[in-house]
Amino acid sequence: MGENGNRKEHVLYESIYRQARERVTEIAAGLDERELGLTVAACPEWTVRDVLAHVVGVAADVVNGEMAGRPGPEWTARQVAQRRDRTVAELVAEWDRYAEGAEAVLAAGPPLPLLAHDLVQHEGDLLGALGRGRPPRTAWEPMLDNVLTGLGKRPDLPGALTVLLDGRRRQVGDGVPLAELDVDGYDLYRAVFGRRSRAQMAGWAWLGEAGPFLDLIAVFPPRADDLVEA
Repeated sequence: MGENGNRKEHVLYESIYRQARERVTEIAAGLDERELGLTVAACPEWTVRDVLAHVVGVAADVVNGEMAGRPGPEWTARQVAQRRDRTVAELVAEWDRYAEGAEAVLAAGPPLPLLAHDLVQHEGDLLGALGRGRPPRTAWEPMLDNVLTGLGKRPDLPGALTVLLDGRRRQVGDGVPLAELDVDGYDLYRAVFGRRSRAQMAGWAWLGEAGPFLDLIAVFPPRADDLVEA
């Protein structure tokens, strides 16, 4: 892809991040203390308030260059701990201060827009915890396309995989496909970032041998237990 194509992708990720931030901010403003204290099943060590603290902390750390240890547990735990006693209004105000800088990082690159992935995934985590469904397709579908492009370029990919995403056929990797997967696109995107178990992924509608692909789909390790979402 040429420079213009990369620029268009980066602007898209910037827009996805901005719109997700606006949605999450709107959700957060309407939450009561009970809802803020709910455990987030997708991140069981965290409450709804903790997830909000994390996404704000990620934006602050990216802008300030505090990236040592990312995206490990010590890095994320520090973000949450530093904001443990802040109100939602204070968290939103901090996010507002760093939003422009975070969006500028996405607009400039790099090719794997982890900042946008992180926020869209955590928006899904919050919506799941609150029983409010899933993020809009316009948020997660372009991000899924991004990770499938990356999967297709992996040197350890055993062969091509045909993926049927809600009726849309896509080949991942080069050559003759070794398997075909018919899957809900959001389920697949959640699995990429560790929100599904290996058993759930193996239970998808596969034609051919699923095994060689299961360990490559997830960028983050699969869950030990199943996570069922709307």
